[in-house]
Amino acid sequence: RRVAEHLMTAAHVCLVTSISDFHILLEYCAAENQLVLLDFFAEWCQSCQWIGPYFYQLSQEFSPRDVHFAMVDSNRCQDLCVQEFISVFPTFKLFKNRECLGTVRGADPLRLLQLLNKYATSPVVVQLRLCGDAQVRNAAAQLLTHCLMNLLSARVIVRTDTEDFHLMLRNFPGVLECLSFFGYLHRGDYIEPLPESAVDEDHIRIVLDQLKSLSQITPEPVVQPQSSSQAQSQHQSSFQHILPPADQFSAIASYRLKVLYYLDPEAQSIARSLMPSDRLIEQAARKAECSTQKVKPRDFLHQLVRWFKEEFFRWAGDFYCDICGAKMKLAEITSPWGSEIEGDPHTVEVFRCPSGHSVKRFPRYNNPKVLLQTRVGRCGEWANCFTMFLVSARRPLNMDGGRAWFPACRFISDMTDHVWCEIWLEDSDSGTYRWVHCDPAGEIDQPLLYECGWGKKLHYVFAYTIPPPCFQFTDPQSLQAVDIQDVTWRYTRDFKEILPRRKLFPEGNLAAYLVNIHLTAVAAWTMKGYLVPGDNAQNPFSMRQIIRELCSFFKPAKAPEQPLPGRRTGPLEWRRARGELGPGGVLAEPSWEGDNIVLEPSTGELNSGMFYLRYNSALDIYQRPCLNDEESTWTGQSSKNSDELIKHATEAGLFGWRSVASKWRNMERKVEHDWKMVYLAREEGSPAHHEGIIEWKLRVPSEEYVIGKVSLFANLVSHSVDSMALFTLCSEFDTESSEPVAGCSTAPAPSAPAGGICVPLSPGSDPLFSITHFQGCKQIALKGRLWTKADSDGERNPVAWQQAQLFRQKGFFSQLVCGGYVLRSPEWCFYQA
Repeated sequence: RRVAEHLMTAAHVCLVTSISDFHILLEYCAAENQLVLLDFFAEWCQSCQWIGPYFYQLSQEFSPRDVHFAMVDSNRCQDLCVQEFISVFPTFKLFKNRECLGTVRGADPLRLLQLLNKYATSPVVVQLRLCGDAQVRNAAAQLLTHCLMNLLSARVIVRTDTEDFHLMLRNFPGVLECLSFFGYLHRGDYIEPLPESAVDEDHIRIVLDQLKSLSQITPEPVVQPQSSSQAQSQHQSSFQHILPPADQFSAIASYRLKVLYYLDPEAQSIARSLMPSDRLIEQAARKAECSTQKVKPRDFLHQLVRWFKEEFFRWAGDFYCDICGAKMKLAEITSPWGSEIEGDPHTVEVFRCPSGHSVKRFPRYNNPKVLLQTRVGRCGEWANCFTMFLVSARRPLNMDGGRAWFPACRFISDMTDHVWCEIWLEDSDSGTYRWVHCDPAGEIDQPLLYECGWGKKLHYVFAYTIPPPCFQFTDPQSLQAVDIQDVTWRYTRDFKEILPRRKLFPEGNLAAYLVNIHLTAVAAWTMKGYLVPGDNAQNPFSMRQIIRELCSFFKPAKAPEQPLPGRRTGPLEWRRARGELGPGGVLAEPSWEGDNIVLEPSTGELNSGMFYLRYNSALDIYQRPCLNDEESTWTGQSSKNSDELIKHATEAGLFGWRSVASKWRNMERKVEHDWKMVYLAREEGSPAHHEGIIEWKLRVPSEEYVIGKVSLFANLVSHSVDSMALFTLCSEFDTESSEPVAGCSTAPAPSAPAGGICVPLSPGSDPLFSITHFQGCKQIALKGRLWTKADSDGERNPVAWQQAQLFRQKGFFSQLVCGGYVLRSPEWCFYQA
């Protein structure tokens, strides 16, 4: 009943109390050439209560698309229910020109959304209609009409690099996405029609009719058409107060309902069960050089992002046929069916093998609970699933009683097509709390990444604050507790440049709309009396903090001290087509990472005369079997299972390929889920001309010891003649200044030149076994390098980054065989598991 009462007083929803009101509403909407959606509900019906907030959300989204929304109380309109054959609650009926276009029986939000999307005015038509320049509007309408007619007839490619097309994109953002929805595939400087099976011709004809109506729009006020019946003439003025006004902010409000998914307690429980919290806390403590009890949320966040990116979620790039291995092609974009509906996908991409062997359906899920199972997607799925982990993350019970790691989180939507997160964290400099940018692709607290790094032309960025834990998933007030903030100014440093692009909404109207959202959200928070534990003075769920944040936007952000990278996730050509490689459309050379770690032998290793470091890429762990005296009898085999090995490595600070590396650039660990292989390679999507480099360093500080013999065993793979992989052992930490040594590993040690010596190991060559080139040295460095030959076909190979590999091995084992470094008083060794 609370839901019904709230909806019936909402600005976008009217109440029908009699058959007379019903007919007046139909007549009025017919005269206005608009749709009307009726919700026949019963107060006692739980399904009606459940879908009520969704109905209200749709009213906000579709009001500007010429759809009126009305509710019919079955207790007060029994005759009308009989007349319309209502036997199930809720029942939704869509009318136009007094005729029913479709009926949805039961609380089925997906079918309801599909029905509205088919018949409501297209969003691109709404954009055109709001344009005050008739010449610009008509030119865009003609170009769109040509594109849609092309889908019904000639079906040829359409160039997007023309002046007319560029003008349309500048004036009407989102047109390209709409054309993709209608049945085009963006191919850089042109769009290509999808197969006929992927095109809804009926829907296209409806939109073509809507475009024709644009030619009738004039600058003068539109005169109300005369009523065709005396009844309408008598009742129209009295009925005006229940008709919702056009809502130009539906695109902003559309995310509010999706945010409620994060309140699902079952999904939160699943997320916590999947998150290796203990391991992440130990890694954060080691990185911050503190005890696990003193790990701060920001330290934990860095480890959570790394784990999510490298171990949990994967990018949905190209799909390959399971039978023949051929790259599958996008054949159609269709609607979900069967079990797919549970994940609330807006669309499903269907890929087909070019030889007809297999079909792959890729639903674009919105429900994070389903994404926790699929673990694959693009930027939308990445941010959606990662936000669920942020909301769900809890400290151990012995740390602050199991409080949330992050007291408040936001889902961020950039209207130029990207999403990420913000987290309420303490600022390390000022000690005050603020909203911190976090992209699940790996960047934290870099709000200028998209403008200065990716080269995006931002215009609107909105933050959706997830309600505090006191709100339940099924609470009708939860939707009101989702605040919306315009945070565009945090993500740009040039206010003057961005203002001309903000044409979708009048600034005054937008500000008034958001103030109303703020007041509604704060009222909902206040009713629950929620305060962030231990931080009452800086509660993010308060009007004080909303105003404080708005004031912080008065001053533009400073330019970044270091150049920010272009986009790193997704195929290179896809990023280039989106213009997100960075300034000038050229992906900048990756920067060096790492803490310049220098390994030193432990007492146990010195006593055994052996420094032995091995790396297992399958488990992503290093092992130092001689690290402690009690382990010096290790024989090369391990009876421990994977979990025990990972736990032991984590405790010793040896988990993760980065953990003991001195520095690296453009490197990542790649897990092939289809081929079940694991290895280190260049970052996915990296251009062929960008090298991947990783270095390890060892120093013997004790005056009693020096390096004697050195052995190196490792698996290097080059999958093409243009892809190169190389390991190099050098006597100097500056590996660039060392001189290479020719000959095999058993050659006599040459006299060390001034710049040091350097011994290579390449694919197919014999291992370096007990070489004496470094005898008497106090330090040694190992450098792994991956690259593609210049001026070769590999330079144009989109998967060149993957074809040179280090430490390639099977991803699943029943037993582990050794791999690592060994130092005896005469010997130092590195080899792979």
